Amino acid sequence: QHLIFYMGDNLDQNWIIDTDGYGENIADVVEISPLKPPLSPLLSIDEVHSTKKRPMDDNEEKVSRKAEKFQLIKARKKAKLALSEKSNPEDHFSTANGSSKLFWECCKVILGNKLTAIEQTNPWLGKEDFCCIEDFGTHTEKKLAGFIKTIIPRWKEIVSKPEQIQRKDIKKGSSPPILILCSSAKRCTVLLKHLAAFRCSILKLFAKHMKFQEQVSILKRYFPIAIGTPGRLIRLADENAIHLKETELLIVDMKRDEKERSIVDMAEVADALFEFVQNHAVQNAASRGNGKLRLGLY
Repeated sequence: QHLIFYMGDNLDQNWIIDTDGYGENIADVVEISPLKPPLSPLLSIDEVHSTKKRPMDDNEEKVSRKAEKFQLIKARKKAKLALSEKSNPEDHFSTANGSSKLFWECCKVILGNKLTAIEQTNPWLGKEDFCCIEDFGTHTEKKLAGFIKTIIPRWKEIVSKPEQIQRKDIKKGSSPPILILCSSAKRCTVLLKHLAAFRCSILKLFAKHMKFQEQVSILKRYFPIAIGTPGRLIRLADENAIHLKETELLIVDMKRDEKERSIVDMAEVADALFEFVQNHAVQNAASRGNGKLRLGLY
């Protein structure tokens, strides 16, 4: 079907002639008011050839956001299921291979399409990048200090560095030899009580304790142990206040809260965790020869 546009004798009127074929067998003549758009959904030539997408209105944006939120919730549940499928999730932590597989499965679930096709089949970290203690038993807060001491036998040297050596270590940002990541500030305070056995200064890198700029300033000093949340660590790393070039052990606290959620399936926290690992931990992994870092799931 073809459309022929015709201007009548009266220049104030527009006419659309709907025809079949090439101008023969005229079916209808429809008059259109110059002040109103045509009832027929006709498009202009520019609109027909335009490749730009129509911007979404407010209702469509709300629907889109709800869909994204639903997919995120679904991903969290899958990650949670990955941890709770077996009767004792800590079985994963007893071997380096189990730890690496668990960590990467949760990472794939949370990041989803953010990972490239190559990344999906090639984990950032292998089993050689994870440390564990066989027959360690249940991971409890009271046993955390013992876990660290076993993984790093020279822990006494780390926590008792002379001040003159400490100053030389601080060049471009601080790099605590031992770094612990927790899901929340509240969880950090719980673990802090059980790190007192080291009898050293422990840096607190989470909100509600110290302002961000104060943390940036204090990171110019040497701290053998630091504990914080992924979100705050990302901000500090972006400010070049902290790096992991000299970090030997990165502990990811896998404790579940009263709602049976861990750091790998909490909203936003998991995203920040994997972002921090990807952008700052992977490049300093001991297996890559650029750093000394190994991960421990606790």
